Amino acid sequence: MAQRRDALDQLLITLNVSGIQRTNTPLYEVIKALIGRLKELSLEDGGSGSSTTIINQIGISGAPGMQGDDGDDGSIGPQGIQGIQGAIGNVGPAGPVTLGPMGLDGNDGDDGVPIPGQIGAPGPKGDTGSTGPPAPYILPVDGLDGDDGISIPGRNGDSANADWQLLNTTTITVAGVNFDVPGLAGYNEILVIIDGITRSITGITTLRLSIDNGATFLATAADYIDVSTAGVEAGIDRIPFHTTNSTLARSGRVLIRLFDTTSPVKMAESWDGNNYFLPSASAFNAIRVYSGSAGGNLTGGVIYVYGR
Repeated sequence: MAQRRDALDQLLITLNVSGIQRTNTPLYEVIKALIGRLKELSLEDGGSGSSTTIINQIGISGAPGMQGDDGDDGSIGPQGIQGIQGAIGNVGPAGPVTLGPMGLDGNDGDDGVPIPGQIGAPGPKGDTGSTGPPAPYILPVDGLDGDDGISIPGRNGDSANADWQLLNTTTITVAGVNFDVPGLAGYNEILVIIDGITRSITGITTLRLSIDNGATFLATAADYIDVSTAGVEAGIDRIPFHTTNSTLARSGRVLIRLFDTTSPVKMAESWDGNNYFLPSASAFNAIRVYSGSAGGNLTGGVIYVYGR
């Protein structure tokens, strides 16, 4: 009896390590139940080793016997002589290592499961990439003049013949007295174009310049010199983009040369037909598109700023 139970225990261990419970759970449960039942019958058999007793306890009926004289079915014949026991098979390969012995069934404990080891140490840090360009910053909104512009990083090199670069585009969606673009240091020439600017009251849209990156703007009659086509100079406090007073859409442009230099005199050109001296020995670094002396707000249009 002990030998039979040992063989059934070994059979159950082989079943558990076969992996069939993961690929075919129903079949695994049937086989496991059959092995368990055979163990129970072996214990009930008391070690007699009678296959007839085990078969009868499982409930398998014997085959019909020869018909007797009275026509009834014959009963099961006597147990035959036990055959020669076969040789013990080779021991199978060792199963996977677990935290402890695998349980045999629901009574003997749950099957063991492998536990992954701890995570290894992190690998070495990769190479650091190159430093990116500086991020633009946004100046605070003053609540009266509309949104201030963003800073523009300076260009590399100092060639006056470099290609024009679009530095800033401002589309006016909220009316304001002026719209500023700071952060223009490093550009020898600045071109400001206004396209279809509309106004709340009739007037001329104008330009002012800054030497402190937009903290203040030059606004006196000595800061800009209007030079007529006849060569006559007149001090003014701004540079007009055009000559027409209107609330309707108007366009224009102002080109400033020697913008970011300490030249004692710089110059600007406007579509109003005149040229302008800029008698500041300090470098400029911000511009303001302004509603002009007439006041009111700029209500629509687009402002483009180029540099080189």
